[in-house]
Amino acid sequence: MPLLESEVASIMLEPSTLVVRLALPVACTVCQRPQSVRSSGACPDCGTPLDPDAVADVRGAVRRRRDAFRRRLQRLDERMHSVTDPPLDFERRGTPRSDDRHLTDVLQPALKTLRASYKTVADLLATGTWDPDEPGCLMAFTALVQALDASLDFVTTLRTTMPPIEWRAVHRELTRAAAEHARGQVLLTSTITAPDLVAAQHQRDASSAAFAAGARHAERVAALIRRIQEAPSDGPFQLDGSFDIAALAWSSAGRQGMSIADGAALVRQALAGIPGMSSLPNEQALMMFPLLASSARVVDLDLLARRAQALRNVVDNADRTTSWVTDPGLLISRVRRGGERLMAEGERLGLEWRHQFPRHRIMDTLTGVYRQLVEGALRDLGGVTVVAARVARGEPDNATYGQDVVDGLKAGEVVDELRRLGVMREGDVDMVFRNASAHADIEITDTGVVATERIIENGRVTSSTAVTVSDDEFYEILVSLQEILLALQLALLPWLWLHKDPTIAASIASVPTSDRQRDHTVALLAGMSGLRDVTVSVVDKHVTVSASPSDGVSPADTARRALSVAPGALGAVPNADRVALNIDGLTPVTFTRTEFDMPAIEDEAPHDLPLVGLVNAKWLIDCGVSLSGEEEAKYVTWPLALLASGCADLVVSTPQQTENIDSAVASLRVFRARLDEVVPSNRSLLTQRAVDQIDILKASLVGMAAGRRGQLSVTESVNFGHQAVAALERLREIQTEATARFDVTSSTG
Repeated sequence: MPLLESEVASIMLEPSTLVVRLALPVACTVCQRPQSVRSSGACPDCGTPLDPDAVADVRGAVRRRRDAFRRRLQRLDERMHSVTDPPLDFERRGTPRSDDRHLTDVLQPALKTLRASYKTVADLLATGTWDPDEPGCLMAFTALVQALDASLDFVTTLRTTMPPIEWRAVHRELTRAAAEHARGQVLLTSTITAPDLVAAQHQRDASSAAFAAGARHAERVAALIRRIQEAPSDGPFQLDGSFDIAALAWSSAGRQGMSIADGAALVRQALAGIPGMSSLPNEQALMMFPLLASSARVVDLDLLARRAQALRNVVDNADRTTSWVTDPGLLISRVRRGGERLMAEGERLGLEWRHQFPRHRIMDTLTGVYRQLVEGALRDLGGVTVVAARVARGEPDNATYGQDVVDGLKAGEVVDELRRLGVMREGDVDMVFRNASAHADIEITDTGVVATERIIENGRVTSSTAVTVSDDEFYEILVSLQEILLALQLALLPWLWLHKDPTIAASIASVPTSDRQRDHTVALLAGMSGLRDVTVSVVDKHVTVSASPSDGVSPADTARRALSVAPGALGAVPNADRVALNIDGLTPVTFTRTEFDMPAIEDEAPHDLPLVGLVNAKWLIDCGVSLSGEEEAKYVTWPLALLASGCADLVVSTPQQTENIDSAVASLRVFRARLDEVVPSNRSLLTQRAVDQIDILKASLVGMAAGRRGQLSVTESVNFGHQAVAALERLREIQTEATARFDVTSSTG
């Protein structure tokens, strides 16, 4: 697999290495630069007549090239569009190779073919100036067209080769990369018959755009391969069949650990084509994180994005016409239920896969899963689209989202609407399998599945339809349905989360977090921190998160990433006031909600933000890892200086009031008391210097307040002011030293 990833990188070539030398421009003696030859024979910029002999030479060369090559290149261009124009249609029937054979017989040779094709075309394009009268030009042109035809043939070969389900996503993205490379080569070759310099530049720009698109698909191939490499060795399911969210998160993070912000950024990058994704807050974007790992082998992200865009357009168009959602609570509950049903059916299959049930049992379960997804998740999620489409078309009947309308929708109506909208093809949802499964007319044979749909009228069968597919073909049928459901989710969730209707926003806020959602949220954060085997228990108002470090991760390394799990657990259980982290190899530590809750900005005191640093220090000390010198500088010393700066800002704020000094002194006392609890001893010399200056600052501010109240002489009050300024100056120096310590560690670590 590492070899395959490096081979993918080698096809992300720079199109500037492809060069076509043509006699097209003529130098303007006034502008002093090459210019396109127009019908007037004058410079298009300044109007100066161009050299008539040079103009005649260019026009003659253009005429000879177009007479010799235009018809053949037109046919090539037409074929290029028929083969490479998106969306590509992929083979979904046939007998795929095994996973290993597909890698060695298809994917790796495909990468070699793409590299060889690129080099061949590059060498041929650089042949002469493509004047038919040049020696060897016609022979080179014939070889070039043959090479380009071969590139297009290769795209067709990849597109019509059915991959095993484990290589489905990679195969499709690689095919798209090949298609865009072939498109770029043909477009650049078409400059040979361009009538002038401007037309040639237009073709070149179109070629560059195609190569850039091909590079994006190749980069996606590399990213998919990396995710496959990092995927959990035991698969995406736990022993009970449930999705192993922690393991999926850890693998998606590249087994390196990742912050919430970084995880959200990764999701936005991978799902960049999904409308609204770039605007989602980190917490909501992060909920899509496991999808990247669980779907790396199978789901076609390009297709997913195009469908999500089309589906989002439907609800956006409905929003522009009228207020069509009459029951927002029902809308939220059905979209949520559709997602839960999709996950539940996946976990139903996961239990049998994880324990290696007999093939007949697994295939029988798969057909049942298909029926349940069509009747359950598809109706829940697709029902929103059906009603929205009716609204957008201005239909008078059943065009509001209310329970009487939604409960009256049939699965077949949803399928028909999605086809009408063009977001799915005829075979993406096969109602024969749904109907056959509903009437126990599914037969699992030794080689596949037979589904029989019967039409019964007046107690007699009037017609029947039997569909026979192999196991691999049924996998493809099931994945096609899952892609429709995922596209519906990706269209609807950002739309709902970012909706401006206050009733919809209020309905979302009022929906309580289920135990499953709570556990998934905590497992996601824990997995990103390098934890596995995550369990969550809630007793009264106390949450306990138990976990173990992932394989190859030391308890100390885990501790330095795992603190984010604590506030995440409190967020998932809003009524909890305490959370305990119980990680194997570390001492359990309990936190209160107040340690993480930040007040509103207008209510913020100087000590609020610095106290967050002490939470990190408390965790590392109490769990048994202890603070390194750099960590103490970051979590203790630096916050001390930040506290002093905040207090100084408060003291000098306008209008200047003695009460502001009192508030600053109160903040210093709160922080000092908490510091003595968290780090009572064994402080570094730098930290102790900061503490000494904080104490001087506090005493100075107390004196300044007393002076303002007339309790001290003017001289004494001024002296206290000088002491405060001196302490602040020393604390700024200490802050600079502290920053240097953890900045150097970060840059060298």
